[in-house]
Amino acid sequence: MRTPLWLVAVALLLLGCGTTWNHTAKDETEFYADDSECVSRAEGVPYNPYGGTSGALMRRAQVTNIYERCMMGRGWTKAR
Repeated sequence: MRTPLWLVAVALLLLGCGTTWNHTAKDETEFYADDSECVSRAEGVPYNPYGGTSGALMRRAQVTNIYERCMMGRGWTKAR
């Protein structure tokens, strides 16, 4: 079974809600632009429908990693 893109988007949105991102030179509007682009990039991760639960967990970790690396590549840092 293939994970619907809306489900990935919601999961990433919820992930973003629990994380505060800071940037020294960008404002909230620029955050949402970067966030949107990084969500789109992360959603493009290929999915192995035969991976079962472990495949879904691995994909989730991969999507999260791609999203976070994308945001960090744009100069954002996660607040601790």
